[in-house]
Amino acid sequence: MFISFFIMILLPIFLITVISVTLYHSILMETITSRATTTLELVSSTVDNEVGRIKKTIASLLKDHEVSASISRILRAEDLLESPTYKQKLDQQLSNYFHHYWPDLISIVFFRKNQGAYYYQRNLNLNEKEIRQTPWYSEMLQSKNKVHLFDVQEQVFLADADMKSSFTAVVAPGDDGPFFADIDLILFVFNDNILQQHLESQVSKSGELLVLNENASFIVSGNTEGYKGVFEDPYLLRAQREEAGYYVAEINQKESFVVYLTSKLGWKYIRIIPYERFIKKVKGVYEQTIWIGSIGIIIFLFISILIVSYIVKPILSLVKQMNVMKTGNLNVQIAERGPLEIFLLSKTFNQMVLRMKELILDVEEKERQKKHAEIAALQSQINPHFLLNTLNTIKLMAVMAKSQHIQKMTESLTKLLSFTFNRGGIYITIEEEIGLLGHYLNIMKVRYGDSFDVEIRVEERLKSFHILKLLLQPIIENAVIHGLQSAEGRGRLSITGEFMNEESLCFCIQDNGVGMSDAELGEIEPQYPKRESFNGMGLQNVHQRIQLNYGPKYGLKIVSKPGKGTKVDICLPLLEAPLNLDSGGD
Repeated sequence: MFISFFIMILLPIFLITVISVTLYHSILMETITSRATTTLELVSSTVDNEVGRIKKTIASLLKDHEVSASISRILRAEDLLESPTYKQKLDQQLSNYFHHYWPDLISIVFFRKNQGAYYYQRNLNLNEKEIRQTPWYSEMLQSKNKVHLFDVQEQVFLADADMKSSFTAVVAPGDDGPFFADIDLILFVFNDNILQQHLESQVSKSGELLVLNENASFIVSGNTEGYKGVFEDPYLLRAQREEAGYYVAEINQKESFVVYLTSKLGWKYIRIIPYERFIKKVKGVYEQTIWIGSIGIIIFLFISILIVSYIVKPILSLVKQMNVMKTGNLNVQIAERGPLEIFLLSKTFNQMVLRMKELILDVEEKERQKKHAEIAALQSQINPHFLLNTLNTIKLMAVMAKSQHIQKMTESLTKLLSFTFNRGGIYITIEEEIGLLGHYLNIMKVRYGDSFDVEIRVEERLKSFHILKLLLQPIIENAVIHGLQSAEGRGRLSITGEFMNEESLCFCIQDNGVGMSDAELGEIEPQYPKRESFNGMGLQNVHQRIQLNYGPKYGLKIVSKPGKGTKVDICLPLLEAPLNLDSGGD
């Protein structure tokens, strides 16, 4: 019982605990992932819109011939004489384009063809020669009229420390128009607050949010301190390779939960959350579950010990008394106590013992009665011998008196009684049964006059099979006394026997007597008083006798119509030898 308690209680509790914690962890991960993904989708939509607006503003600027003319005048004026009027006009023109970003517009650098540059807003003191030799400068010249955003790594040319928190946009004017014909490249330098403000509004104290461009380079971060970049931070490599997803990575020797997705611009938006923040909740739930489960198990085990003792003691007492009863001693009694089931079991056991005592007494009484019956049967054997001796004397006297009817009737009765009394067992062959019927019919013809004919047709191969003794005689008797005796004209009795199949045979006894109606068939037993019978057995008893010995599939079938006689079919099994039954009776 303790082992079953462990398997059925302790093991399920442990599995439930593990499954509960696992499910809680899974649900928590899905919740955090869903929230972080929602945040990233909101940020990516906002930042993409902001970047798209910046690109559209710059693209519109490239098509403005007034701005292009103002720059051309300023560049030419610088060769001759400073012209404040042109700069004021340029300020007014550019403010119309960048009025949303004016506080965050640090500088615009116009790189002239061949050499030289014009700084608008703020002089950044760039190394012009070094910049013109960088690979990105040549790449931009090959991509005309396309606005590019640069990340922190590509802004190393900005000498000022304050410029490290900025981001830049670069565009090379096309050669297919008159606009900005003297300009190679235009560099726009913005304070990263333009994008930073959208990230900071969505970043909590316990997490970070950063943006990588399509080249997997760092653009901006919700953390003002920023990140080194994907090449210096290997934990970002997986986010760079895949479109969207989440994983757990070690950042600064601490596990963090990283969720990422890709925007329409091809930028990566990455949300970094300390893993310890929410794993604490899982551990807390796990510890609480373990504590509660352990306390419950201890209480359950204590109660189980009491319950087991309460159940097992009565069972052990029952087993002890049963072992005593196995020795033959029925003077046993169990205290009826314990749980309801044990109480009922004990009570049933006591009742069983009392019933066994009653059955034993009943068997002993039947054995005593059987012995008395056997003694009475031995004593009654005198009567058959006396009856047979007397019939033989009557036969001798009939011979001396030359009375053939008395002689024939006495001889048939003597053989019939002799066969009945002296042959042991309840089975005889069909041939012997037909012989007995011949003697019985001789007696009936003498008794009721020679008023009917008898035809017996039994297949020769059937005669060696066995049937119950005197099985056909009651049916013949009923046919003669109640069928043929009351009929007009000469009676006819037909007895046939034939095979039905490999397992059974059929006797058919048919007369042309008065017959019976359906109502009389239903009351057939009372119509044949047993006091008129040779062996005191009616048709119903013959049917029951057949079914008791052979089974319900065998028996009698009676068909009769008033004035047309009666037909009785007897279905029996094929028995080459008698059944192994008690020879004392059926």
